[in-house]
Amino acid sequence: MEISKKSKAEIRSFIREKRKNISPEEEARQNDIIFKRLSENRVLSDASCVYCYMDFRHEAGTGKIMEFLREKGIRTAVPRVEGDRILFYYVHSPEDLIKGCMGIMEPGPGCEPARELHAPVIVPGVAFDRAMNRLGYGGGYYDRFFELEPDHYKIGIGFDFQMVSALPTEPFDRKMDEIIIP
Repeated sequence: MEISKKSKAEIRSFIREKRKNISPEEEARQNDIIFKRLSENRVLSDASCVYCYMDFRHEAGTGKIMEFLREKGIRTAVPRVEGDRILFYYVHSPEDLIKGCMGIMEPGPGCEPARELHAPVIVPGVAFDRAMNRLGYGGGYYDRFFELEPDHYKIGIGFDFQMVSALPTEPFDRKMDEIIIP
């Protein structure tokens, strides 16, 4: 499939199908490599707080890195969907999470809002390209978040097959500062 000539919807469908069909062994192998690279990342290790997503439906895993960051004394915050935007809240353990929008785990009602305007953000994506573009799921949540809080360092993570030659982009799409794939 020549990705650069496909629409965003076609790319989303193609990559979702590949993600759905990844073997458990290959998913674990790629997640281990991503975790190792994240755990050695200087931006993350120098941070006092890291914003991170909760992986869902075979996305690149974030559980190990969140646990690693907490063990190092680095606070973690995860998003909660509120209307047409996401807001990040501090979480201290998996017990702070409840099933939220689309079945994705998100901070419960007792979690404190995070107000770290320069915290690095580990960002999910359907696909990425070498020009640091990200294709999300189509809701625009992260693009709107970064529009309001542009000073975050953005780290996109994904599996090997999620890196493509070129993505179609729009003026409102936000580029990543770094992309980590196995």
